[in-house]
Amino acid sequence: MSPTATKDPDSKDDGKVSKSEKRKKSDSSIKAEKEPVIKQPKQEKSESIYDEILKLENRESEARPAEKDLELWKETCGELRSLMKDIFELKTKNSSPSEVTEKRIQASLLFVTLKKLNRLEKLRIKRSRDATNQSKQSVDSFNLQLQNLLYEVLHLKKEVTKCVHFKSADESLSLIPTDKFYEEAPASVSCPDVTETDEHALRLARLQWELARRRELGEEAEQRESERDRLDGVIRSKDDKLRELGPQLASILSSTVPVQDYLGMPLSDRREQLSLARLLPSPLYILYTQCQAYSEACDKEVLVRVKGDGEEARMFRETKGEDEDSQEDVKDDSQDQEGEGDKMRRSKSVRGGDKAGKVLSVHPLQVELVVSSGEDKVFMSFHWLVVLGVVTVTVTLTTKDKVEGEALSPTTLLSHLYPGDSGLLSPNHSNIWQLAAAGLADSWDRLLPDKLPYCWAQRLAGLEFLSVKPVEEGDVENGVKVVPSVDLSNMNVETTITSIRARLVARLDLQKQLDSLSQSKLSQLELLPAVLSSQFPVRVVSRLKSWHSSDWEKYSMEECTKHLTSCGVVDSDCTFFKAVVTRDKAVLTALVSIAPSYPVDSPVFCLSLQLDNNTDSLETSEMLRDLEREVNLGWEEQLGQVEGGLLLAMLHRLLVLLDVLLEVKSSMQEGVGETGSNFTKSQVFFDTVKGKMRRLPLQYNSSQQMFQQR
Repeated sequence: MSPTATKDPDSKDDGKVSKSEKRKKSDSSIKAEKEPVIKQPKQEKSESIYDEILKLENRESEARPAEKDLELWKETCGELRSLMKDIFELKTKNSSPSEVTEKRIQASLLFVTLKKLNRLEKLRIKRSRDATNQSKQSVDSFNLQLQNLLYEVLHLKKEVTKCVHFKSADESLSLIPTDKFYEEAPASVSCPDVTETDEHALRLARLQWELARRRELGEEAEQRESERDRLDGVIRSKDDKLRELGPQLASILSSTVPVQDYLGMPLSDRREQLSLARLLPSPLYILYTQCQAYSEACDKEVLVRVKGDGEEARMFRETKGEDEDSQEDVKDDSQDQEGEGDKMRRSKSVRGGDKAGKVLSVHPLQVELVVSSGEDKVFMSFHWLVVLGVVTVTVTLTTKDKVEGEALSPTTLLSHLYPGDSGLLSPNHSNIWQLAAAGLADSWDRLLPDKLPYCWAQRLAGLEFLSVKPVEEGDVENGVKVVPSVDLSNMNVETTITSIRARLVARLDLQKQLDSLSQSKLSQLELLPAVLSSQFPVRVVSRLKSWHSSDWEKYSMEECTKHLTSCGVVDSDCTFFKAVVTRDKAVLTALVSIAPSYPVDSPVFCLSLQLDNNTDSLETSEMLRDLEREVNLGWEEQLGQVEGGLLLAMLHRLLVLLDVLLEVKSSMQEGVGETGSNFTKSQVFFDTVKGKMRRLPLQYNSSQQMFQQR
């Protein structure tokens, strides 16, 4: 039977306490809790009782096993279950409240027993957890000791490995051979009787002799260094004297400049030019010397100068020499199998730079060539591309009347000086692969827009590259490496300078003609040069209505120009214009193309005629075909060698021949009774057409003042 609390006689009276009295007691207990406790001895007594109870329960939980508490718990739960059943039966039978209250008190005491059992179980669990934690700590300490021992073992193994593989510093020393050691070392050091049988003693003796020899060499090196320092001081003092002498000589030379100018002997400038010329690369040096010789001997209007920074050129030459030495070292190392690692490192360092910037690198010095025609001058700066190995030209222009226009553009002024030489493609075909290897896929005019590699510039520099045509077997080896040739430059200097001056004069004349066409009143005939007025009839009825520029896209899209573009007479390098000529209702459209080599190649006219709501072209009209042929090919027979104004003369000739064509056509329509536009006859001709080919009277006879068939 579980221990339970004894029942008091006043328990029935306590059950009858009213709710109001309970409320008063609870209020009074709350007030008592709120009031401060004054009696300290009583609290200490309660605390000591609590500690004693805890100790008692600890002893009880240790002394009594958990199985007995389990049996006690089961008995208590059974009694509690029976009491609850009894209380339920009493309530259903309406028994007296005192019996129910007594059962309740007994059940409450059983709850107290359950709480005590719960506390005892908690104490046992706490002891078990403490014991478990203590065991875990001991296990952890053992694991830590084990890890420390393993680390110590590992450390000892490493130390043992180091000791096994230890190499002394003397092993890296290159000692003299043993035979030589016995010959050179004294007997006090070599000790042959000991060292011949003991290798360790031999090693120590050799090290001792090596130390003695190195000390002697160290003292000798110090003596040599002191001697070197003394000589350096002497050389430095002499350099200082020479350095002080330089400014004095420079001041003396500068004081002689007025005398040189007075005598017309620019010795200082010539000396400076010669010092810069010595730093030029071989192609530019050949160009400078040949042009300078031609200027002094044949043409005083040609001026040649070297421009650039001399110090930078010297540094560039030194850097280039170092690069060549490094490349030679790489070649020598490639022959040695043991030096392959050094070769790889050197090649990687060479490839490590900026490829694009290196490929397009320019020599710091350039040659300026000035070709004059009166007060009009062309300035050409020749640059040397070090890696690509070609000479480029930068062109600028100054004119007396400050004429500007499309014909005087610096990028096209000297293009096609020789046939096919546009300057947009490098004459060195290996440059294509060099630029591709550097990742440069743009065209030349985008990479270096102001520096064009004309073929005539290469010839002036004595360079001749392989052409796209196949070479003979014997010339293959000679064409692999391009070497500047003085003879090649000498052969091309005069013709090139003459062509440049002629191009300057022709382009100025062409630009003036274009300006007069765009600015003047186009209905008047003052455009024709006075020298050529006797070669044309006095009266011209047709008028130039408009004149404006065009481009290659528009020109090539026209149907009437297919015969010119397909056969290559006109290409994209030409300059294009569109002229509209009118007479009454007839409108003649002339598409004009001017080649870069003008006036060597005359302007080419492509014609189409609109008359009576019909448009005739070269393919549909035999008359218009004859007119176009006469305008493009017959001018030289009539005009001869024209000094200037060729474009204006050909335009005026087109106006005159248009009058003849329209009047012939009108006469033929009247003869057959056809209706159409009627044009009054203003030109003199006898026959409208003649011969099997029905030729038109398009040839003008200036002596008879009339037109006739060819």
